Amino acid sequence: MKYIVLAGGAFSALKKAYFTASLAASFSDMGIPATALRVLSHLSQNGKQYSCKESGEIFILDDGFTVCQALGVYERVLDKTFTKQNYITLGSALNTVLNQENNPTENGVVSRHSPTVSEELKKQIISAASKPLSGTQQPQVCLIDLSCDFGTFEGSLLLDGIKALAQDPQEENTVFALFDTVSKTPGDGLLGDSVAQLARNGVCPDALFVSSELEHSPTLLRELHSLTEVGREHIHFIPPSLGIPEIPVFVSEHPEMELLLKKLSLSQRIPETNLISRWRRLYSGPKTKKIRIALVGKESKENNCYHSIETAIRHACIEHQLECELLVVSSSLLEQKTGPERTPAAEEWERLKKADGIVLSGGNTEIEGRILACQYARENKIPLLGICLGMQAMAIEYTRNVLGLPGAHSTEFSPETNHPVIDSIDKSRYGAKKETVCADCRIARRIFGGEREHTRRFAHGYILNNKYVPLLRAKGLAVCTTDCEEQIVTGIAIESHPFMVGTQSHPEFTSRIHRPSPEF
Repeated sequence: MKYIVLAGGAFSALKKAYFTASLAASFSDMGIPATALRVLSHLSQNGKQYSCKESGEIFILDDGFTVCQALGVYERVLDKTFTKQNYITLGSALNTVLNQENNPTENGVVSRHSPTVSEELKKQIISAASKPLSGTQQPQVCLIDLSCDFGTFEGSLLLDGIKALAQDPQEENTVFALFDTVSKTPGDGLLGDSVAQLARNGVCPDALFVSSELEHSPTLLRELHSLTEVGREHIHFIPPSLGIPEIPVFVSEHPEMELLLKKLSLSQRIPETNLISRWRRLYSGPKTKKIRIALVGKESKENNCYHSIETAIRHACIEHQLECELLVVSSSLLEQKTGPERTPAAEEWERLKKADGIVLSGGNTEIEGRILACQYARENKIPLLGICLGMQAMAIEYTRNVLGLPGAHSTEFSPETNHPVIDSIDKSRYGAKKETVCADCRIARRIFGGEREHTRRFAHGYILNNKYVPLLRAKGLAVCTTDCEEQIVTGIAIESHPFMVGTQSHPEFTSRIHRPSPEF
């Protein structure tokens, strides 16, 4: 197995995930099967403890495992299904080591020192790297997307695991690529800190990718070479303006690809995929019209909290040759009262009213703003798609204002409500579940065509209360999809509306550039 480790200093984690996936896709397009892993210094074993503000979007895999958004990037670019084995944390290695210590082997004592943790990390990486992705051959190249602070104890443990991997005589070549930013001079900025911290951990980069506004002169190249000791032919500049949709093509055409083939002793074969050419063709396709879509969600717009939804919207626009302007709208500001003076709340309502369509995001906070957005869309015939909590907001609004039960709410936000139209379930539902499409629903037939059943990913602990379904249906709310096995309504629509649909699932997680989720 050949390994390429991508580590980032002051570099966008989301962009690094796209570089990781794009390298894997480029190898696949050369006929060299590749896989990707996310390896983190987090002490938790999954992503349920992360907050969007700190870690970006939370992503759900088919197996129900909660991870960071990087695995969503891998799935979209490589068009493959990943599992929890592709997501390795320091916490999972520590947990295994502690279990071994509490249950010693027959021969006695298990070491309690960090080399044991390093060996366990190495073991988990080797095991995960050897697993073929869905529908592919045994991987020959493994891209490791490393996430850690090099200067911390946790980061040192993670780097020790990478060193153990590189020094394993049974493994083959390992390349360490550093992604960083240079703002002033190479030695004065964050890049200098990253290189110094790596050196203290006994790691020297083999390749350097630098994002910088500085002129890419021979002098700068010489300074970077002197600072990092990376060969000049392996020092590359990333245009700061490089957008996420441009990364796969940028990587596939980059001269480092040829250098990596040579360094890893790999040769091109007859390709079985055309991932990058398809990406290039679809993203550069013609656009016939511009539309505005409002994405209503958390007030925090940091760290790409809704990257999957934004991407799914763009996939749908590409399918219909549309240019999309995305308007991110704060649900908490929509809740605030507006007056004659210009306030942030008034500005947010102005932004919402500019939209040609609305998407309500999932989450577990700020539901009243989503409910108000539902009322606006229903009364003004604006197309709306509600996802997870967005569907629940849609049901609450309809129950309050059409069914005539003003106190209706979700027990998640109002445990004492007299009309719990949204109520808890005994066991939260995570991962891929089958949905049945209701054949008698006109809107469901419009969305899903002749499809009778499909699989969607879920992540929720609250559902539409079945006690209210007959009342809602009598007032024109249609049931689009159900989970027949668990007797749960998973999709609703307003029959008299041009397009007002809610889904308890997360169709954004399975949308692909060449196969947009039909809900979008």
